[in-house]
Amino acid sequence: MGDVQVRKTICMWCHDHCRVAVHVRDGQLLKVEEDREHPRSRLLKPTVRACPRARSAAEWFYHPDRLRYPLKRAGKRREGKWEEISWDQALDEIAQKLEGIRRENGAEAIATSSGTYRTHDEYRRRFFNLLGSPNCIGQGHICWGVSNMISAAISGLCLNAVGPRAGVTRCMLLMGTNPRQGERGSWYVILKAKKKGAKLIVVDPRYTEAAQWADLWLQLRPGTDCALYMGMVNVVINEGLYDKEFVENWCYGFDELAQRAQEYPPEEVAAITWVSADKIREAARMYASNKPAASYNYMGVEQLANVVEAIHARFILPAITGNIDVRGGDIGRPPTPQYVSENEIELSDELPPEQRSKQLGADRFRLLSLAGYDLIQENVQKVWQRRMSQTHHCFAHAPTVFRAMATGEPYPVKALITLANNPMVTMPNTKLVYRALKTWSCMWSWTSG
Repeated sequence: MGDVQVRKTICMWCHDHCRVAVHVRDGQLLKVEEDREHPRSRLLKPTVRACPRARSAAEWFYHPDRLRYPLKRAGKRREGKWEEISWDQALDEIAQKLEGIRRENGAEAIATSSGTYRTHDEYRRRFFNLLGSPNCIGQGHICWGVSNMISAAISGLCLNAVGPRAGVTRCMLLMGTNPRQGERGSWYVILKAKKKGAKLIVVDPRYTEAAQWADLWLQLRPGTDCALYMGMVNVVINEGLYDKEFVENWCYGFDELAQRAQEYPPEEVAAITWVSADKIREAARMYASNKPAASYNYMGVEQLANVVEAIHARFILPAITGNIDVRGGDIGRPPTPQYVSENEIELSDELPPEQRSKQLGADRFRLLSLAGYDLIQENVQKVWQRRMSQTHHCFAHAPTVFRAMATGEPYPVKALITLANNPMVTMPNTKLVYRALKTWSCMWSWTSG
């Protein structure tokens, strides 16, 4: 038996991307722990060792129920009968059927759905851009897609990307997130900033660990985030707490915003959100008066019914207080020439304009479509000379895709490829999805195995 080797890498199982040391013997994973030699390890020392993802890594890789080979249906649907086939047979059969559908119905008749499993989405996009189909759907509508698109639309950057800086950040606004459970590395950075004197405001209906540490906990009525943030905007503007120089130089439409914000006085917002008017004022003052301030929204906001409006209002706060693109505030992810970007891997320019125009739902739901992406990225490219990734943006409209599968309108979708995704439990209108999946000609599913 060979010696144990330790290889340094980055964990991709959440957005923290912790630096880890992977212990391997004879090509087999033994365990994952934090990289104790990395400078950040002193700060995040308890994080990876305590992370259930890291602790279960070997079990996840070598679990006896994990699929490692293709299975082909051997009976009728829902009978649960499958036969093992070779990879060559599986790939050949799938390729032949896809080519037949593309030849008879066009590449747009082939669609794909995905989950949020890391590292594959840019290659899925690459395949479909080269194939000629614009009909990719995924979890962007409930996981980062809206935040990335809205922040890019109003600032040219995908914000929400960099944590607070201990000793620099003076206020942190957490919205719909409990990083103690979800992103433990970020949580320890937040705690260090708090111990260095930063204020902490937590917006959450639940009394989470983050709420327990908060200087101010806003226990709002679920689904009323947009009204709450607009109430805070009202206070910031009416009390003159906004950054006048930043607004004058960088903000467009401030007068219209000020007029709209008058519709959200704290007393009326309190009736909507169940958060007292005094707390709304206190939160606005605390956030605007302690600069630089960092703000974070996660899935609690991302999965609201009015997510676009809520995210828009949420990003107005750092904009009018001058907390965008400042050290210790909200710093985004500009495209960088230092590495091969996801956009370059995706080969988005290979999808012909005539095929882009066929994206299902883009005529009605433009913001998160290819049309909305192109409009925003044209301006991003002027500044950064590169485009941002399509991975969490510019999806086809999922319900329209499933209706096309079920009805053939506005044109038929004959095949669906799913990756790390079960549309029956991740897409809205389950009855429609079920109907669509019963009527398709071909469907292939890849899991993380």
